[in-house]
Amino acid sequence: MGFKKSQEEIQRHKEETLKTLDSLLSGFTENPSKVDKICYWIKDYAKYIKQEENFKPSNLKAYKRGEIIKANLGFNVGAEFGGLHYCVVVSKDNSIYNPVITIVPLTSVKNDITKSMHKGNLLLGTTIFDSLMKKLETTRSECGQLIETCKKTNLECEQERAHILQMVSQNTDKDKILQSQNSLATIVLQNQRNLMLTYEKLNEADRMINELKKMKKGSIALVSQITTISKIRIYNPKRGSDTLANVRVSNENMNMIDAEIRELYTLNKQV
Repeated sequence: MGFKKSQEEIQRHKEETLKTLDSLLSGFTENPSKVDKICYWIKDYAKYIKQEENFKPSNLKAYKRGEIIKANLGFNVGAEFGGLHYCVVVSKDNSIYNPVITIVPLTSVKNDITKSMHKGNLLLGTTIFDSLMKKLETTRSECGQLIETCKKTNLECEQERAHILQMVSQNTDKDKILQSQNSLATIVLQNQRNLMLTYEKLNEADRMINELKKMKKGSIALVSQITTISKIRIYNPKRGSDTLANVRVSNENMNMIDAEIRELYTLNKQV
């Protein structure tokens, strides 16, 4: 149980902590990567503490079982899994108001897969890579359709402009000309919207391509490292339009994960 400390005690505690940290970092002269990792961890932790004040989980998208997220699991101690990794959401009921979420971390398939396949580890195959690739193909198809729509609308604009010029040269009634001008304005506005949507879809496709370049095809679920994290730690997706939104493992993979959870953490096996 905590107790209230004086300002002097807090200041002294802070100074002692800074000395301990400086001594720790100075002791890793032959392991600069360790120093760098600890520094990143401290900065991340400070950032999350600041975010806590205004964080609202309801501002994030709704997450469903089987969906993939990328989350910062923090600084690992010993054999704990840490750092930025893909994870599978395993929470059964996950309200958008719930500030935490339960996940199973994922790791990529190494060259020697036998070293990664300990008890509690499940080979998921290429299901995540395939899911994101399928999403990319759908987005590309939507881009193609939007581009064709823009071409058609541009042609309509040219035809409507030519029609207006013809009416003006023929001294057509002003009301009819105004009606055609309003029609042209509507077509132009719709075309602008389609162009903007095309631009957004192209950017979305580029982000997916970049994500696929960083992603290994094969994935392993570290079921033995199942954990509950704050949604503040979620890096992607935060919105429904983000790269990993609606990317998920297959139903078969999710059944395998559920079975492994029962095997590891319950007394009764499923019959």
